[in-house]
Amino acid sequence: MAVPSVAVEQRSSILSRLSESRNALGFGFMLPAAALLLVFLTYPLGLGVWLGFTDARIGRPGIFIGIENYQYLWSDGVFWLSVFNTLLYTISASILKFM
Repeated sequence: MAVPSVAVEQRSSILSRLSESRNALGFGFMLPAAALLLVFLTYPLGLGVWLGFTDARIGRPGIFIGIENYQYLWSDGVFWLSVFNTLLYTISASILKFM
């Protein structure tokens, strides 16, 4: 008489399943580079925003002054000229690039 055999499923660990997945492996290799990019891009951005709200000068700490720097920019003619020149250059270069 034949004895029916029961198939035993071997449960693989999460680590072995992840190491066999191409997507997980690619994500694992990309993660250190993404973390470095995040650190090196967000720190200068955050520092720039913080310095925008202070009156910091080289060699001395800044004092928080709120939006006073930005109020000054709204009335500064040189700032608006630089905004105009930036937009003019960007639009001109984009149009000429597609011609």
